[in-house]
Amino acid sequence: MATFHKSHLVKPIGPEGLDRPYQVLRPHSAELYRYLLARQGQVIGKAELMDAVWPNINVTENSLYQCISDIRRALSDHPVGQLQTVPRQGYRLVISGSGPVGAAPRSRDRRWAMALPTLFGAAAVAALSWHHVGDTTPAGGNVLTMQTPGVAILPFAVTTDSDRWTLIGENMSTVVARGLSGNSRLRVFGRDAPRDQAAFELKGRLNATSGAIGIEAHLLERDTGRSVWSQSWQGPEGEFLALQARMAQDVAAELGGPATDAETLQAQSGQHRPATENLEAYALYLRGVRARRDMTPEAVAYSRDYLTRATALDPDFAEAWLALSVTLNVLSHRASSRQEATALIDARAAAVERAVALAPDAPATLIEQAWLYALNREFNAAREAVRHAVARAGADPEMLTLAAMAGNIRVDLGEAGVGWVEKARRLSPAPRPRYDFAEGHARFTARDWAGAVAALERAPAHPSRFLYQAVAEAKLGKDAAARQTLARLHQDYPEFSADLYVYVEAVDMELNGRMLIEEAARLGLPRGDYPIIR
Repeated sequence: MATFHKSHLVKPIGPEGLDRPYQVLRPHSAELYRYLLARQGQVIGKAELMDAVWPNINVTENSLYQCISDIRRALSDHPVGQLQTVPRQGYRLVISGSGPVGAAPRSRDRRWAMALPTLFGAAAVAALSWHHVGDTTPAGGNVLTMQTPGVAILPFAVTTDSDRWTLIGENMSTVVARGLSGNSRLRVFGRDAPRDQAAFELKGRLNATSGAIGIEAHLLERDTGRSVWSQSWQGPEGEFLALQARMAQDVAAELGGPATDAETLQAQSGQHRPATENLEAYALYLRGVRARRDMTPEAVAYSRDYLTRATALDPDFAEAWLALSVTLNVLSHRASSRQEATALIDARAAAVERAVALAPDAPATLIEQAWLYALNREFNAAREAVRHAVARAGADPEMLTLAAMAGNIRVDLGEAGVGWVEKARRLSPAPRPRYDFAEGHARFTARDWAGAVAALERAPAHPSRFLYQAVAEAKLGKDAAARQTLARLHQDYPEFSADLYVYVEAVDMELNGRMLIEEAARLGLPRGDYPIIR
């Protein structure tokens, strides 16, 4: 979503009593609102709305989604009306007191619609088993207690023996969870998270037969197993990715309730568009990401091959370019020579540049772009790219954690990175071990040596963890502990070199780079043949 500027402001619109919520609508959003207001209570399809706002102009649905987000943001502090998404039909503006016009879709169970007000702040808290979360500011200010419902997203069942469809079906729960992750009013439990605090479970099924695709989604009360909402989507096999995107959008609209904060709207903008229209490229992308999880040299090599083939099939597949960048980063840390590392760095830079050209405002792209800026020693630009990523990430805990970790490897983000990890912990029902890894990096850069050691001791085994932990221990005057940490690093990763690490990660030499190399060498870690100053 574009940044608001004063030139985008329009005069208040709408009848008396409906003016104030619309002070900062951009022109196209204002025009869309006028059209909806004139037809309040009616369900209006996307095609009609796009024709009304952009007559004789070819625009994508993403333009419509941005305007819808603008209007919902404007409505957030003035509950005189609500812009509803009617799955598979369109949108409806309902003014307080007027009530919706037309019947709800037959696939919807009314119990879920009745539960929505309760889920977002009304009574009957105990009946829904809400999870209480303490929300504190990064600086340790006032505590704001939130009560948010938990929804566990279970893996989708797949009724096919095809390896490709099984892999795609396994990823569908991740697609849905990502679509919901930007909503700070909803606790999302992914497939690997404990679900005992979730009031609801979302189950689904993928049917792929004879060139046709069917997707089902069912929302159940976790304790009773009662169904409170269900919906299905059908289409030809070739349109699966668009169908999956529509499914994720409809689920988010149903479970997320009325979005009422800027963070949610910003994070969800464009969230549900298909990543690619090439199903084979999508399957290769999923294989590439899955292969990299093994982290063995053979698996990472397979990951590179899969992702390279995915980008060849669809050169506009931004997510595949980003995944390829991460895989090339893993390979570069295992380079046997400076020449090999440089070649991998150049390949990674090309992948990042392609992703930036395709999806410049995506949080993951911005974080990778920060590495590219740092590689060119443009550290101020790198810092701003990370901050922009955080602003775009909104309430997405995974992106906040990634920004804190990757950003603080290269540039000084001060205490901000620590605050991002703390926020991610509050937003995530089951913080992952890498949150400790991110916190350790952030506290290290903030020069909180004791906090860095405490966080990194909890983090998973990784060469970067041991390097930063050892240097932080040395800064605390604990050289013996630091040497033990580096001994474990050398034992588990005998080829690791602090010089190579700093070279590959484009660490600012004046911030952390020189310190990491020189302290590690003083403590006995062998030096590599990489120059301290690039």
